[in-house]
Order: sequence, then structure tokens, then C-alpha cells
Amino acid sequence: MLIALTGLTSRTGVTTTAVALADSWPGPQPALVVEADPAGGSLAHLTGADPHRGLASLSAATTASPGSRVGGHIWDHVQVVGRVPFLAAPEHPAAVSATLSAPVTATPHSSGPRLADLAVIADCGVLDPVSPAAPIIVGADVALVIVRGDLTDPASIGRQVRELTVGCRRCAVLMVGSPDASELTERLGVPRYSVGSR
Repeated sequence: MLIALTGLTSRTGVTTTAVALADSWPGPQPALVVEADPAGGSLAHLTGADPHRGLASLSAATTASPGSRVGGHIWDHVQVVGRVPFLAAPEHPAAVSATLSAPVTATPHSSGPRLADLAVIADCGVLDPVSPAAPIIVGADVALVIVRGDLTDPASIGRQVRELTVGCRRCAVLMVGSPDASELTERLGVPRYSVGSR
């Protein structure tokens, strides 16, 4: 299962929400956070993890050996914060773009849990149709757009979400910071989940 998290603007809590979702994932499959924010990664820096181990090292390993497969290498590049395994993105946007654009071949064979048996939670940063993370969002089983509960124009936000998520299999807005956002649901015009106030 692939869940893509994204926001309409920066600083909406996409990374925090991805880690929290993975930490509280009910299973039965384990959850893995993939930091795929084209603006650059922050998880390694925030957690004191190795910034060179993650998507960039995985990409280098799979492109160095033609015919190499992601599933066979993925667990060599995963780090753990608390109980949450994650693939860190490089800090610099150009490095993230290059990593997200690198050709790889996926396979369920690996030394850890099979890639196909994971709940992959992708932090895709700001929602943008030309983003290197756009294929992840469109290809996800569900795309969750993180929106602050104190938004000023729900109808405009809903329209923007619908326009930017054309082609997504399933899409919903995840309201953060509003204990009762039910009144906004109709005006958003997009399925909504709610996370209580902070």
C-alpha cells in the first residue's frame, strides 16, 4: 500500500504527519516513511540520523549495478527514529530531484519485510503537478492533502485540491488543527479526515 502525503503550502506538517501516521499504523503490515519532498529532506537532520543514508544511497546502489532491484537493497538504507523506519531524502533540492528521477526497478524480494507487504507513507512536500514527487502522488493508493483547520477560504482550497489531484486514484483532505471541521466538509467538496487541534 502506498499513501502519499502532501500539502498546499510549505510548513503544513506533512513530515510530522507522515511520521505520526507510521508510528500509529494499525497494521498488520509494517509502515515505512519515505521522505520524497523535492524541497529537501529534514528527517535525518531533525533526528540526528545519517543524511547520506536513505533515498540517495539507495538510488546510487541500484544505478551502480544495472539490473539491480530496489527490494533487494531497501533495508540497507533504512534508518529508524523511535519505532518508525524511514528512508531519508537528501537535504538539497537538486539531490532530491535527481534521486526521485533515477530509474529503479521494484521487486518484492528483500532481506527484510517484502516491499509489497509494507505500508509505504511518502512525504511528498508541497502539492505541485510538475514536482518530481507528482508520479508518487498520482500512483498512490490514496493521496492525503494536509490542510490547516484555520483555512480562510474552504471553497477555494477544495477547488485547488481537486485541480491538483486530477488522476489520483483516491484523494482526501486531512484537516489538522481543528477539533470540529465538519462544517467545512461541504464547502471543501473533497472527502475529509480530521486530526484534532494541536
